[in-house]
Amino acid sequence: MKRSTKTPSRASAPRSARVELIPAERHARLLEILRVRRAASIRELAELLGGSASTVRRDLDDLAGRGAIVRTFGGAEVKDGALSTFEPDVAVAEHLEHEEKQRIGRHAALLIKPGQSVIFDSGTTVLEAARAFAHRGVGGTVVTNDVGIARLMADAAATRLVVLGGTLRPRSSTLFGEATERFVSELHVDLALIGAHSITGALITEPSPGIARITG
Repeated sequence: MKRSTKTPSRASAPRSARVELIPAERHARLLEILRVRRAASIRELAELLGGSASTVRRDLDDLAGRGAIVRTFGGAEVKDGALSTFEPDVAVAEHLEHEEKQRIGRHAALLIKPGQSVIFDSGTTVLEAARAFAHRGVGGTVVTNDVGIARLMADAAATRLVVLGGTLRPRSSTLFGEATERFVSELHVDLALIGAHSITGALITEPSPGIARITG
């Protein structure tokens, strides 16, 4: 006598787990929402992110602890000028306005001619330019003070890579310091792709004096 095996029906099969955003992506989404709305409740943010109120509450507490936002009763808000000086972790920054950064990066990469020498400064927008340049495969000499870009360019075909020395900046992929400044001061390249925190007219600004001395 054969033993019958019951096959679970579609209705009785367990539902697939909902895909959750990783913490860095959640933080980026929260910052983008609050930058536009200026203020929002935990309930509103949870609905927009498709997550739980408890998760949003923890994320807001983390961002508030770093000075990006201000926690309010039942939510959070952004004070004028707060996000202009806040520097997110590189993992969070990569998710901020990602599509816009990709478009800028693709356009910037097209400015580089085959065989040219190029400085790729540290930053997530410059990283997208580096990705687009590596994808083109035109070759050249790449100089960078970003360990993420250096890792990417290490596998790029026909590219000579020069990594600037220095000290790794906490919570980022940027190399900076006196060694980096000396190296940059002696360089002569065809093109430099510079990341910046903000631009006012012809003035490029950075919240960190150490980084400003390199990009300046």
